[in-house]
Amino acid sequence: LAPGSKALAQVVGGHTISLVADPNDPICAATPSLWALQELTRAFNQHDIAMQRYASVDQAPASDLCIVAAGSASGFATPALRKANVSVSSQAESLGLVPFTRKGKPALLACGSDSRGLMYALLELADRVRYSENPLLALRVPRPITEQPFNQVRSIGKLFSSDVEDKPWFNDREMWPAYFAMLAANRINRFNFSVGIGYD
Repeated sequence: LAPGSKALAQVVGGHTISLVADPNDPICAATPSLWALQELTRAFNQHDIAMQRYASVDQAPASDLCIVAAGSASGFATPALRKANVSVSSQAESLGLVPFTRKGKPALLACGSDSRGLMYALLELADRVRYSENPLLALRVPRPITEQPFNQVRSIGKLFSSDVEDKPWFNDREMWPAYFAMLAANRINRFNFSVGIGYD
């Protein structure tokens, strides 16, 4: 294992993950961010990984792996980004995943220029946890990652054209939340539902 992986692996032994989200941070408190925090929590629960939520970094136990969710211009993220010598674009939906050290332990900042940016950062972590054979090591980010959209609009359409073929999925109440969660994780920000007759 790389040095960073060894340090992260040491966190596992009986400890928990601290997920820090300041309720006074307007980007953290926005609906997309809160939903993404729930998705990350579900991903940890699927792997039986113990996790606790805190409102500030100071509240989190020093032994935990600490993940901090924040707006990129917040009081916590600004100095952390500066120390890492990186910046997150002010463009809408931009995000950052930035490793840092807290009390000698590895920690991770997930931040966004707005609530959608933070949502995408948290969903990236949720995907890493959900689909990895070693979810804790999947959270290792060896170097800062900053991203911003190439296309402002990223859309997908779904056509309802047949009572016989389309009613089953249309009326599937369990399908829709999972479907929209998948779209959000893949950073689709527009959805077009069409009704009519499809042609080649």
